[in-house]
Amino acid sequence: MGDRQNAAAALRTDIVALVDAVVNQAAAFDLPLPQPIYAQMRDRLADNCYRVLVAGEAKRGKSSLVNALIGRSLLPTDVAIATCQVFMVCHAEHAAFRVRFEDGAAKLIGEADLPCYGSQAVQNITGVPVEADIVRWIEVECPVRFLPSQVALLDTPGLGSLYAAHAQITHRFVPEADGVIFVLDSERPIQQTEIEFLEKLLAVTNDILFVQTKIDAVDESAWRDVLVRSEQILSQTLGKRLRDPRIWPVSSRNLMDAAETEDPADAALFRAESQYAGLIQALQDFLFRVSGWRRSAAVLALAVDYHETGRKLLRNRWTAFAEENKQQQTARQQHAAAEQQAFEADWGERGRLRQTLAEEIHRVCGLAMTEFRQKLQPGSDLFAPMQARIDQAGSLADTQALARAIGNDLADAAFGYWNRLQRLASERCQGLLEPFAEAAEALLVPADTAVVPAQMSSQEILGPESPSVILRERNYLFENVRGFIQGNSIGGGAAGLALSVLFGTSFILAPVGGIVVGIAALLGGWTGLKEAQARQVEDARSQLRRSLFEVVDKLRRSFFDPDFASGRASRVEQYFEGIELALTEHVREIAQRQIASARAEAQKAAQAAELAVEERKLQAASMRDQIAAWEKLSVQLRDLVLRLQQLDPTCYSTAGATPTAGNGER
Repeated sequence: MGDRQNAAAALRTDIVALVDAVVNQAAAFDLPLPQPIYAQMRDRLADNCYRVLVAGEAKRGKSSLVNALIGRSLLPTDVAIATCQVFMVCHAEHAAFRVRFEDGAAKLIGEADLPCYGSQAVQNITGVPVEADIVRWIEVECPVRFLPSQVALLDTPGLGSLYAAHAQITHRFVPEADGVIFVLDSERPIQQTEIEFLEKLLAVTNDILFVQTKIDAVDESAWRDVLVRSEQILSQTLGKRLRDPRIWPVSSRNLMDAAETEDPADAALFRAESQYAGLIQALQDFLFRVSGWRRSAAVLALAVDYHETGRKLLRNRWTAFAEENKQQQTARQQHAAAEQQAFEADWGERGRLRQTLAEEIHRVCGLAMTEFRQKLQPGSDLFAPMQARIDQAGSLADTQALARAIGNDLADAAFGYWNRLQRLASERCQGLLEPFAEAAEALLVPADTAVVPAQMSSQEILGPESPSVILRERNYLFENVRGFIQGNSIGGGAAGLALSVLFGTSFILAPVGGIVVGIAALLGGWTGLKEAQARQVEDARSQLRRSLFEVVDKLRRSFFDPDFASGRASRVEQYFEGIELALTEHVREIAQRQIASARAEAQKAAQAAELAVEERKLQAASMRDQIAAWEKLSVQLRDLVLRLQQLDPTCYSTAGATPTAGNGER
């Protein structure tokens, strides 16, 4: 591990330790516990585990690269389009293999069964399972020789193949990954189809690491020329949207030879020739920059916010003891009681604003469902581009190209719009929650709290230019329910939906071609060639229009038809019902927690008012000691923020800016 990785590991350990210290100190001072997201994000930082998606065009060597990193040939790498499912590969002391289904169930399988569940050849023979049996991914647990133990790889089907569902499966998992390894090969510079997919990736994430495989298949000068040209194309076409356009070369074959040889000297030579050292260093830096840094910053932001709340509560308690005027004490208690009553009236079990919030969330979800249903109509602007392409097709070659693309492109349009709609609905709901979040915080920390000199404010701790990621992560209320929403979303079934729709409509390919051939034979004997060709093209276009209508209809039914076998609502309804349930339940939990904490604080203030003057002075002095101890934590928090900033200044930018790539050797 290099100096940078050592520094990152030490910083992560120190952040976790200080987060725990803040919570322990809060418990000792009888402060309310932080929200559950605090512990969840702390644990995620401590676990330091990452999921990395391996994506790229078909036959670029993705599965071969994963096999080389494992040190064993486990994943299918046939000459045909091999991978049909997603493989999730993670490190374990002992090998185990499972098929994980969309409902969460798992089936143990043997190593010999991997091709049966994961290869395209078998998929072609056995067909597509019914929706209840849709595979989420195939889990491969085994000793992974050339990969950090905390990194899990998601090996995806190749893009751009004849199997349209491959692209959809890859799209399904991009949002779940901490980063993406995009695989290119050494035979040719990056192609336009790869640029087009990267455009789609960049709509979701710019956390992409580029790897060029098969450097052993060509001369070194040739693969280096390809690498340089690909980097130029990336910079010219995608520019600053990429965090880092550099490409890291690797030879999977040499890395596999290093694993298989028993001679240590030969193993060292093979590893050197594979360029593995540069790749693994780049991967470690990449993961820290795009995810480790982000997690550290988010946890620090949570700790700073919680520390600020604790400071205000301690200062409020000190005020209750420090006030010697009985009239001031009474007025303060009355004000706190009025604030509590107002909050309960607004946000309690039958609160007016809480009811309004629930109604607004329901309205947002209902409008989103209606909008999506309208988009899944043949004449909508979502599918108009395909209709225009059909109308403009001027040759049989054009119509046959459309026949091959229609299923994939229509499903791609539907899924792309669905993903955008999910994000938009989430943003709207998050905006609706902000008044509640502000009221919940104000209930515990009154604005008129007397001032006790503080060593450092939260803004001073974070610095004048807070990391952009911290700014993006500040709405913890919504983060608390995000996991529940994802667990009830259509996202989990998107891969299966794509399979059922796209493989189910593979009939498009044969009928269009069959109609074209039949018409050619019929017309060839009695009319001119141009007229015959024109009629062939028009008939092919008519078939494509019918196919477009059928595919759109299947897409709409796949999204909106209920599951009569299980009695469940449609996927879209389940998703939005999940949002409503998660948000309303979480508001209820937070409201209850804040009301209980406010009552406890009011009781402490009432008890303070009953004490004699001298006793209150003693308690006030004790509270000042607690405040001083609490303030010491702010210095440590600021130190960690500075260390995080110094560890990778490229991540420390104003909101919305794109970090620039650091310098490095390949």
